Amino acid sequence: MTSKNSSTQKAKALLIEADESQRRGITVALESFFAEFVSMANPSHALQELSRSHFDIVISDLHFPTNDGLSIITRCKELRPKLMLVIMVTQPNPETLRKLEDLGVDFILEKPINIEFLKHTIHTLLTQINDTEDGNE
Repeated sequence: MTSKNSSTQKAKALLIEADESQRRGITVALESFFAEFVSMANPSHALQELSRSHFDIVISDLHFPTNDGLSIITRCKELRPKLMLVIMVTQPNPETLRKLEDLGVDFILEKPINIEFLKHTIHTLLTQINDTEDGNE
């Protein structure tokens, strides 16, 4: 689990990624964007954390060795209906993309992840969060 405070950002993010090297790389790239950035490998533990703590954004892989990604996304939305979701997928098929859109996923990114595009995506979501908090929506 990783956490980093930033005086410029209020948002909190949860990363769910089983692959250690991917998790480490994404954490390094994104943690400075958030007041709190929590990185977890186990989806079940991540859902427990989400049920206890407020997060604005969840960034998650779709495929896990022991869990179904679609059920994880469904549970995230049940716990936090306004949660913004960024889902990372490998070789997505049209049916999976449709299911993700139906579940209310905000962004779908294909692996391997382009870190600069991921940063741009997060910046876009943070702008939406800040606009909502400022009453500009």
